[in-house]
Amino acid sequence: MRLGDIETHLEAALHAVVGNMATIWRGPPVIRTSTGLKPELFIHATRFLDMGGAGQDGGRITRRPLTVGRGYAEERPVHIDVEITCISPAYELLLDMCAVTTPPVLTALQTLPPPLLAGLPETGVELRFADFVAAPQSGETYYREMPNGAWYEGKLVFRLDGFLHIRLARPDGSAIRLSVVYNPAGVDLAGEHVLLTNESRLPLPLTGHILQDDARRSPHRYVFPPFSLAPGASVQVWTGRGKDNAGNLYWGRRQAVWNNGGDTLHLLDPKGVEMACLSYTAPTYSPVGTPKSPPRTTRKNKT
Repeated sequence: MRLGDIETHLEAALHAVVGNMATIWRGPPVIRTSTGLKPELFIHATRFLDMGGAGQDGGRITRRPLTVGRGYAEERPVHIDVEITCISPAYELLLDMCAVTTPPVLTALQTLPPPLLAGLPETGVELRFADFVAAPQSGETYYREMPNGAWYEGKLVFRLDGFLHIRLARPDGSAIRLSVVYNPAGVDLAGEHVLLTNESRLPLPLTGHILQDDARRSPHRYVFPPFSLAPGASVQVWTGRGKDNAGNLYWGRRQAVWNNGGDTLHLLDPKGVEMACLSYTAPTYSPVGTPKSPPRTTRKNKT
C-alpha cells in the first residue's frame, strides 16, 4: 500500500510547529553517526491492517455491483498506524517535542484528504482510505546508548480507524466493437481477419485476452500478446502469418477459422469472462443469384 501521502501531509503540518525545534524526516528512524547530537523527528506510516472484511459487530462486508459498467465496489474496515519518533540529546527537550507534536498530528490526521493507496482512478481501479477517525494509540520513552553515542527517544503511535474504499471497474463491453471479414476475395486465409475497435475514452489492455470461435468441442483460440489499444484505435487480428505491429496482429494459422456459413466470435478476458461477442450468418441466394435476404449480423456486448 502506498502510505507516503500520509507522511507528506503530516510533514507539512508539523513544520509549522516543530520546524525550528527539530529536523523532520519521512520514513522509519535511521541511526547515523550524528544521531543524538541534535533533535530529530521521524514520521512513518508503519502498518496497514485489513480486518478481513468483517465489521466491528462481526458482520461481513459484501461487494456490490457498480451502477455503471462492469465491476464492483466495496468498503472494508482497516486500520493504519502512524508512528512519530522523536530523538533528542536531552530528556526535557524530548518531552517538549512529544507534547508539542501530539495536537497538530491529531488535527492533521483528522483533516487528511482520503489518500489513494493503490490504483489509478482514470482506469477505473482504485483503493482509497476514507471515513476514518484518528486517536492516540500509545506513547513510550527510551534511553538509547550505542557505541556512537547516547540519546533519548520517544515514540508516539496514532491509529487511523476507517474503511478502504475499493472500486474495480472493468472495461464496459459496449466499448469494444468487433467486425469480421470471413469471406474475403481470393484465398480466405490471406484476407480473413477480425477488427477490434476501442470506442471508450480509456486505453483498453488486451494482454492475455482470448479471441475464439464458436466450435463446441475444441474452439480455435488466439491469445493476445502484451498489447494495449488506445482510445478510438483499432487493431486487425489476421488469421494467417505476419509480423505484429501497432495496427496488426497475426494468429499464425495455416487454415482459415471463421466459417463462411456463419459463426460467432467471442472476446474473453484472461479469466475467461466474456467481454464481447459477434454473431454472423452468411446470406442465402435464389437460383438466379438474387439474394433472398440481406446479410444478417448481430452484435452482442456483455456488460
